[in-house]
Amino acid sequence: MSEQLSDGRGLFLPVSAPVGDLAGKGLVQSDLSWAAALLGLTAVPAAHTWMDLTRVYLIAREYLEPAERARGRAWDRDAWITAVLDMYPREEYMCALAALNHASTDDALMLVYQDRFLARLAPDAERLARRALAGGVDGQNRWFLARQLVLRAMRLVLVPPSPQSPSANDGPIGQAIRNLDL
Repeated sequence: MSEQLSDGRGLFLPVSAPVGDLAGKGLVQSDLSWAAALLGLTAVPAAHTWMDLTRVYLIAREYLEPAERARGRAWDRDAWITAVLDMYPREEYMCALAALNHASTDDALMLVYQDRFLARLAPDAERLARRALAGGVDGQNRWFLARQLVLRAMRLVLVPPSPQSPSANDGPIGQAIRNLDL
């Protein structure tokens, strides 16, 4: 792989200006009841079939594993989960995950989050994520957010896994995520 890696061994770029226009994309949509919108209970147009609602989603292994391999590290999902969970207080994660949960039911808002995330990845990891999103893994386009995965992340925040070892934030994973923000 002859691509230029980001400075150091990190996978996330430092925070810069926000990506996308967030105006008019608040958490409550005016055409839905407030409670229904917060719960993600939105109407499905009658023209949709169940297969129209089925999607394939981007998973970390599709872009982080090859990016880690390019940096000479093995991909360890559990170590990544532990390291990321150790970065911020649970309350901050829950606020961010609530917003992602809302975005997972709104394609336009989800694209804002997708653009922001992709802009923060190191160039090689961004290319791998864009390739996966475009169907480069198995020919099926991917979507950035899945509500079920956001809910799973909420559970991990509320009931963290028992760490097998001390936090990985001081090691290679800590270097890779040092610029990760919520």
